[in-house]
Order: sequence, then C-alpha cells, then structure tokens
Amino acid sequence: MLATAVSAQTVAAKKPKPKAPSGKSLSSALIAGEKASFSVTYNIKMGTVSGTFTYAQKPPNYSLTYSTKEGMFEFIVIGKAAYGCESVAGMHMCAKEPVSLATGDLSLFQPAYVAPRLNAFVAGAKGIKISKATFAKEASNCAAGTYDGVKTTYCVTDKDFLGYVGTKAGSITLTGYGGSPSSITLPKGAKIG
Repeated sequence: MLATAVSAQTVAAKKPKPKAPSGKSLSSALIAGEKASFSVTYNIKMGTVSGTFTYAQKPPNYSLTYSTKEGMFEFIVIGKAAYGCESVAGMHMCAKEPVSLATGDLSLFQPAYVAPRLNAFVAGAKGIKISKATFAKEASNCAAGTYDGVKTTYCVTDKDFLGYVGTKAGSITLTGYGGSPSSITLPKGAKIG
C-alpha cells in the first residue's frame, strides 16, 4: 500500500504542469486565426469613435459592418474585389473601392494585423502579467503590461481571435461570437455605383 502511494506521488511529481500561456503564444494563436472562418461583434470606445462593429471572415472574403442612426455601413472584400456599401432607408448602395482602402478598414480586427502589434507589445512591455478572462462567453488568455508608458491589455480567445485590447484611451471588447459565416456577399439587392 505504501509502495502504491509512493509510486502515485512519484508519477504526480513527474507529470508536467500545464504550461501557462505567454504573450508569444497569444500572438501564435492570432496567426492561427488568420485562416479561420468566424463572425464576431465588438464594442469600440476610442476617442470620438464609439459603436458596435461586426467583423466576419471566410478567407479570402471579409466584411466589416457598423450601424449608426443614419444607416448601416459595410466594407466588403470578396476575393480581389472590394466594396464600400451603405444601407439607408432600405436602399443598398455599393461602390467599388481599392482593396487597400477596404483592407485598411477591416484590418483593425484581422488576426494578421493584430498579431505584429501584440508581438511588439510582448517584446517591449514591462511587467507583463498573464491572466484569463471571458468575453461574450469566450474563454480568453490575456497579457497586460506597460508599453511606451501606457498600460495596455491584449486578450485572445481560445478560438484564436481578438477578445479585447484596451488602454486608458479606449478599448475594443468582444461582445458576440457567431461562428462561421455561411457566406460573405454584397447586401441583397445592392446597386453598384
């Protein structure tokens, strides 16, 4: 009996503890999210910008939608074509635009855009602390520290997309996850102008 107890303690002692996430592993998770299909909603508060944005990706297609009291606005990339769309009073108007302009609007939420910023934060931040949090029922790993004199927190969900990024000046917070979009297309009945 004593031998069994000692043997069990030896096995428990040799069993490696699960590795805590690091800032670098958070970046790796975001990079993995680059090829994933998902739809997420964020609440943004930064300076004069405040609102709810929905980002969806099903590579090579992407969309970013936000609503105001005037209507709904959308940036859409379908393969190598990009559009800026506006829906006001039930009418949908879209205009072709350079892919670089649309991807600039979309990039704030794209894993490929956020990962290098998180890498720079991890490399240069002081006093990084790793923690866990939940945003919109999505478990997330977070890295918080001071970067260029600014307290900053990044959180990446276990599904490899941004859960939160924030400073005293503002934040982007995940408020919803909708799984994989069935497709990303122009609004039904949209007129291309």
